[in-house]
Amino acid sequence: MLVYRTYTRYVETGDVKIKKKTRRPCTVRTPKLIKKVRESLQRNCARSCRKLAKIYGVSRRKMQRILKDDLRMTTDKKRKIHGITDAQRKKRYERTRLLQRRYSLEDVKNIIFSDEKLFVLEDGFNPQNDHLHATKIEN
Repeated sequence: MLVYRTYTRYVETGDVKIKKKTRRPCTVRTPKLIKKVRESLQRNCARSCRKLAKIYGVSRRKMQRILKDDLRMTTDKKRKIHGITDAQRKKRYERTRLLQRRYSLEDVKNIIFSDEKLFVLEDGFNPQNDHLHATKIEN
């Protein structure tokens, strides 16, 4: 049958390659919608797939396909990492220089630093509930 089909295909089209099958045109996953979703996620990447689907009036499964197949995005949990920014490093450096100028070596031995507790009026951090959409986890 393989040889027969290949021969008839060659006679009909003049080529042995299999024709590309036609599909139903996409009516929901349009380039326009994909662009809107990409821009929306650049502004706020913490929106859930369900909320995005509700905003754009498409099914949750279609939104999942847009995120995964078209935008190549995955969901990752928010992670807290230890570290300081460049601005914080610079500020710490300036403050240590000030302390060195202000106090002598003998005075520095008598200085006691204590830890302080900052009380914030925000919700606690729960990584199970906080997810981000990104192409790479570093982003």
